[in-house]
Amino acid sequence: MSKLTVHGAKAASTATAKSDIVVVPLFTNEDLSTSASEVNVAAGDVLQRAINIGDADA
Repeated sequence: MSKLTVHGAKAASTATAKSDIVVVPLFTNEDLSTSASEVNVAAGDVLQRAINIGDADA
């Protein structure tokens, strides 16, 4: 059985933090948070595109 260890940490900038995985909370009928917007820009607008085509609600 695999063991998963999760550590949380604050980063100076969400968009430049080094990580193997990023969890971005999206809430229906709410704008992207500041951190989510930073991740979206850094990832080439992938979050907004997912919202626009209906793969995510926000």
